[in-house]
Amino acid sequence: MTNPEFGDVRSLEGVAPTKHPCLPIIAVSTTSGTAAEVTINYVITDVEKNRKFVCVDPHD
Repeated sequence: MTNPEFGDVRSLEGVAPTKHPCLPIIAVSTTSGTAAEVTINYVITDVEKNRKFVCVDPHD
């Protein structure tokens, strides 16, 4: 899968400054798992380098 807006998925690694601060969100997950549906964070698995890294959505 490719995206022409950036050249390398590894460029997404790290935390960007928050542009739109908001009130905290309190969410209760009703299923077991990663809770990816309630966070702006995500994990990318880099099989080429045998590692995982965490990213935070810079657009909140």
